[in-house]
Amino acid sequence: MKTNISNNCNQFSNEIWLYIDGELSTDRINQWNEHVSICSKCISKLKTLKDTIILYENLPLEDIDNETYKKMITAATKTFSSNYKNEKGSQ
Repeated sequence: MKTNISNNCNQFSNEIWLYIDGELSTDRINQWNEHVSICSKCISKLKTLKDTIILYENLPLEDIDNETYKKMITAATKTFSSNYKNEKGSQ
């Protein structure tokens, strides 16, 4: 029984964003509703993510100048590219 719950937790972690966004089938949502009702680990994870979304949505927007924007995009692109190369090299 514990292994089954653990497997469900792993599957729920993989689908949690789809669950939150309501992008799963009704049957799958009902399955996760049932699981979350008995699994304190997953209900905690779900609550944390939902609370984080609410906090994020309530953050004030901040304007940035073009130069700062370009620096941020360049840094993100370099990080992504580096991570991608590292993943491809380890396969």
